[in-house]
Amino acid sequence: MIVLIVGCSTEPGSDSPFDVLITNARVVDGAGNPWFRADIGIRGDRIAAVGTLADHEAVRIIDAEDRVVSPGFIDMMGQATTVLMTDPPSAESKLRQGITTYLSGEGGSAAPRSPEAPPIEIQGDEQAWQTYGDYFQLLEQYGIPINVVHDVGLTQVRRVVLGDEDVQPTPEQLDQMKMLVRQAMEDGAVGTSTSLIY
Repeated sequence: MIVLIVGCSTEPGSDSPFDVLITNARVVDGAGNPWFRADIGIRGDRIAAVGTLADHEAVRIIDAEDRVVSPGFIDMMGQATTVLMTDPPSAESKLRQGITTYLSGEGGSAAPRSPEAPPIEIQGDEQAWQTYGDYFQLLEQYGIPINVVHDVGLTQVRRVVLGDEDVQPTPEQLDQMKMLVRQAMEDGAVGTSTSLIY
């Protein structure tokens, strides 16, 4: 079992009981340091203290039983995020593994999309988008249960401009592809990705 921690301070800071106290944990802080044995006190949605806290009161106590407690993991090949809007419970498998963030957009990506691309049904609504700006607004509108960052897939950029044909772009088409990548990055994509074999 992996218990996730999101941020932390090392001092209790208050004599009020913790909402949750995790005891007997092996803490891996995610910064490359060796693990260490500690308890974790949580108030609200914040880690209030990390250290020897077994004498503190808490509404709920979880004995980690020498299990690892760490920040959430990042899945570097998370694939599509549209499913998180069409089927939000699908994120449960990621969350149960301790994955709290994933990178989407390897090869193909949610944007850019061609104006001719068919709409997708999301929670009963037909939705179409062309840019990452439009797509990110949909993610905000429908909400998703996990953190996601996006690459713009160069395969997708090529598909929007050239279709699925195996052809070299003209200089004008190459400029159009560059513009689509630039717009995706300005909209919030964190990088680009390539798929060399598909």
